[in-house]
Amino acid sequence: CANLILPPLIRSMTPGNNIRVAAHAALCIVDFCSGDETQQVAKFLQPLLKALLTILGNSNVDPRIESSCFAALAALAQTAGGEAFARYYSTFMPGVMTYLEVTVKSVKTMDESKMTQQLRWKREARCNAIFCVGVMAESVGSRFFEKDAKRCMTLLAEIAKHIKSGDPTRGRISAAFCSISQCLEEKFSPYLSYVVPPLLRAALDTEDPYSAMDVRESQGQAKEGFEYVHVDIRGKPTQHVKVNTALIEAKMESCAYLGLYALNCPKAFFKYLEPATKAIVPLIMFTKSRRVRVHAVDAIPNLMECANKHGKGFGQRILLACLEKFVESLQAGHEPEETTRVLSSLSQCIQHCTEPLDAQRLQYINQSLLKSIQVSIGRLQEYKHRMGQPIDDSEKEEIRMDVALESEMMGYTVGLVKALAEKNGNTYLLSFHKQLLPVFSTFLQDKSSTSLQTAGVCCLCDVMEANVESKISREYADRLLPFCLKRCLFKSIDIRHSAAYAVGVCAMLLGREQFTKYCKEAVTTLSKIITAPDGRKGENAVAADNAISSICKIIDIMGGDVSKMVLPRIVSWLPCKSDDMEAPAIHKYFCKFLEGEHKGFMFGQNQSNLPKIFGIFAEVCSQPKLASEETRKRMCGMAKRFLDQLGADGRQRLQTVLSKEHLNVIKVMVSGRVPNS
Repeated sequence: CANLILPPLIRSMTPGNNIRVAAHAALCIVDFCSGDETQQVAKFLQPLLKALLTILGNSNVDPRIESSCFAALAALAQTAGGEAFARYYSTFMPGVMTYLEVTVKSVKTMDESKMTQQLRWKREARCNAIFCVGVMAESVGSRFFEKDAKRCMTLLAEIAKHIKSGDPTRGRISAAFCSISQCLEEKFSPYLSYVVPPLLRAALDTEDPYSAMDVRESQGQAKEGFEYVHVDIRGKPTQHVKVNTALIEAKMESCAYLGLYALNCPKAFFKYLEPATKAIVPLIMFTKSRRVRVHAVDAIPNLMECANKHGKGFGQRILLACLEKFVESLQAGHEPEETTRVLSSLSQCIQHCTEPLDAQRLQYINQSLLKSIQVSIGRLQEYKHRMGQPIDDSEKEEIRMDVALESEMMGYTVGLVKALAEKNGNTYLLSFHKQLLPVFSTFLQDKSSTSLQTAGVCCLCDVMEANVESKISREYADRLLPFCLKRCLFKSIDIRHSAAYAVGVCAMLLGREQFTKYCKEAVTTLSKIITAPDGRKGENAVAADNAISSICKIIDIMGGDVSKMVLPRIVSWLPCKSDDMEAPAIHKYFCKFLEGEHKGFMFGQNQSNLPKIFGIFAEVCSQPKLASEETRKRMCGMAKRFLDQLGADGRQRLQTVLSKEHLNVIKVMVSGRVPNS
């Protein structure tokens, strides 16, 4: 793809080409970078940057081309990554800084009341240059940027001093400051006294962004930083409303950047923590703008993380200060996207808690979750009704997208329940059992959608795992297991994946005595998931990994005949690579079984499985995400022992069976070192 697209774009940016063509070519690079997940652009970085340098080095460049080139430069720095872009940093940063110095002079003399199209193009180029500085700094890190930091901050501050509040340049300067803070981290602390107070003032501004205006004013053109909205209500005259979009943008940016400064400079930001919390918390329920609300919500976990670095319980105070607003937001019946952000943020806040919440607050949260779930179910029923009506394909597609958003929101609801259960143990379980179990139980019915069934299974699993010693959890397991065994072979990958995992959790909760009656059916069903013709392909592989994980748990619990029957199969099923969360647990069990009383069944007759076992060792130890450091060290020790036991003939057989890559890894392992540590 890159080989076909990028060379013509490079040619289009050569000097002498049509201005519009060159500008569009640069913007096409921005678009390409936005979808370049595999960093293909890195192969063409040198010719692309050379073309941009040729254009930007010209003293008489059209501002439209300048603007597009700065945007392309920022996109390349961001996509290629710091290591690749760092070698070009010293080529570009001085030029961009010189451009900003010229900008300072032009901003001082510019009369914004006489804004021409040419001046608008220059302002857009200025915005993209400022954005570019921040991106380059963040990309290469403090090692390269620190020497330029003071000059850069001074230039940006000087520009900010001479522009009006509605000027879009102000937002780009704020974004650049934040990117620089991410680059410098605590070294940014000298500049906090400059950047934080304006953000606090904007967040605390009580001016109403909406104001009525007369017909005459509404017929004119809105000033910069404002919009005119006309609202028609049946039976009433048209309402003309002026919207201060600059004020809304400033509040939104204040929430976002205060949260990021707390994250990037936690030590220096601590003195601003209390005023920042007081400014942001009321905006969680800012009725005038959804964007302000979601950015306020997103900032709270960062404030908590910053507070926790200064003392145990500091972060929890922030949560208690904003919990009422979180609950109000969940009960307000906002659109799924917004509710999802609230659920995600509250879940992170709960994870940052250093002490359990009291029962009353847990009930308060569960009450809001119940309301949010009920509203979502109501919307789903409405969508189902509409799908049964004679509607066109575009409306059906829109409904399907809405249903997907509801499903995502339900997933975040389950995530919050998991965080609450893990942090608050049995106290939360009792509250969940009384308030939320009834609604999640309705999800475990044949008539429920697969997404609701998945949510029900995941939620009960999370609550059970957080309370393994509870009698209530064992009751849940006994009730959930038959349902999951039926769902393990369902077509829907989500419910199959969740059910396969849940079988293992239920086995752990029930223990050997209670699980015995389910054991044969469970092993048979889970084996079908793993050995299906396409069971290890694509998204099915994740369900297979979860089925293997559950079988490992069953072997560990049941032992005896179950171990003898299933352990030989385990060798043929490993390694597991598709589920990064389950793979480490599975390979830890694998090591345990290899050293257990039934290990002979894994080695096979005449140790015929040893080459396969060595292959598993090599695969797992060469990919750190597949096992913990402890498990990989354990595998190294076993590899050395098993190799000593093989004798000359066995070692020769390994040479012929294993690949060269695997043999090299095994060589490192038996030397006492863990590969890729």
